[in-house]
Amino acid sequence: MAPLGLVKRAPTKVLGETDGFLLSNIWWQDLVRDGDSSNYSQSPKSLHHANLALLSPRLRSLDEVKPLVGKTGLLVNATALGSRSLMDVEDTAIYPIRGQSIIVERTDLEEFVVVRSELHTTITSRPGLMQMNTVSLGGTYQVGSWDTSLDMSVAKGIFERCSVIAPCLKEEGTKILMHTVALRPDRKGGPHVEAERISLPLVRSDGLAPNLGEDAGQQQDITVIHAYGMGAAGYQRSWGVAFEVLSLLKVNM
Repeated sequence: MAPLGLVKRAPTKVLGETDGFLLSNIWWQDLVRDGDSSNYSQSPKSLHHANLALLSPRLRSLDEVKPLVGKTGLLVNATALGSRSLMDVEDTAIYPIRGQSIIVERTDLEEFVVVRSELHTTITSRPGLMQMNTVSLGGTYQVGSWDTSLDMSVAKGIFERCSVIAPCLKEEGTKILMHTVALRPDRKGGPHVEAERISLPLVRSDGLAPNLGEDAGQQQDITVIHAYGMGAAGYQRSWGVAFEVLSLLKVNM
């Protein structure tokens, strides 16, 4: 999986720390190809584009996108952590999970490997158009952390743990391409995927709504379909969420 929306088929291996760890405990076991589960003791010790116009403004309120919706349109709110501070939404149930990873170039790593232990460790072979043979080494799973700064001591730990699983990482030919830090948007109570009618421009009883002047337009009810809060498996869940959103779109058209 990659930011361009590409998909790559790859064998999957899950390593567990206890003898009681079984593939049958994993809910997605029947969704992957060539899945394999192992006790951690059996592993090395120690550890294309659609034609879309994309706008990237900084939104403070749904009022700002009202002109794009028009009189008959619908709005899909997929602002992730932004839904916490987005006026008209202000969802305080959403929170970050900090993730740090390393992107490397390596020709002989084709598996997706995850170690289910206290230390979050993954090796993910990534698809690509311009840059092939890239692998993501992860990672961290820091609930509630808003820190987006790079921690090189954490990076060192990630690389060492992944090298235990895949010793070839320390061989000639491995190229470190970049370090990444991202905040995964999780949500108390689960993902928020539902339709809501919101009256715009925003009117607040406390009188603190921004004055948009002539840009405000006439008051109208707009259907907003929320789709955020997928947590650490946002890309994987996005496939199912897309179907849910499409169903809500059809019902509310």
